[in-house]
Amino acid sequence: MVLIVLLVAVLLAAVLGLFSALGPAFNFLSLQRMLLDLQDGEYASFGMRLLTYAVLFVFAFLIRRWLRSRVADRRARLAGSRLLR
Repeated sequence: MVLIVLLVAVLLAAVLGLFSALGPAFNFLSLQRMLLDLQDGEYASFGMRLLTYAVLFVFAFLIRRWLRSRVADRRARLAGSRLLR
């Protein structure tokens, strides 16, 4: 029981640490700041934010594609194993 409580405490600390570390990243990615940069003529800052969003989109797309291929492979293996029975 003590082990479970310690594990939950460690996981909770890790989650809180992760969110506190991601706070500045989410602040940097603010769409409102992006609009203000564009309105103020700070095109370098706007471009960096836009590039960051584009890179995150590409990463998300690639991860989603990889996960779908894994699911398709698993389904094909399961269908193959059912045919062999």
